[in-house]
Amino acid sequence: MNNDLATFRDPHLFMPERFLKADEKTLVVIPNAREWRTHAFGFGRQVCPGEHLAGEMLFINAATTLATLNIGKAVDESGTPIEPDLNYLPGIINHPKPWKCKIEARSPKAAALLRQAVECVA
Repeated sequence: MNNDLATFRDPHLFMPERFLKADEKTLVVIPNAREWRTHAFGFGRQVCPGEHLAGEMLFINAATTLATLNIGKAVDESGTPIEPDLNYLPGIINHPKPWKCKIEARSPKAAALLRQAVECVA
């Protein structure tokens, strides 16, 4: 729904910098763009009652992931980074092709924290 070519030039390209001004700190206001939540959880009287809980859980998961893990490109046998394939798979729900990445705990303390969280859920 946010793929309006009049609002977003090249909407299918991953370009987070499009939302920042030249100083790379100030957010650009896009007049006709809606927040992702308005599309994912419905509109008006049909809005999902779990919208706020889902949004908070997404934030907690993202914050925990970024605080405890280093995520980067996978490397081959010679140590050269493997570039991900940025093409999408066709279908009713469009999603990117699977790609390899390297995920490591930022520290032994972060690894222990993640293990403890997994044990609490299991």
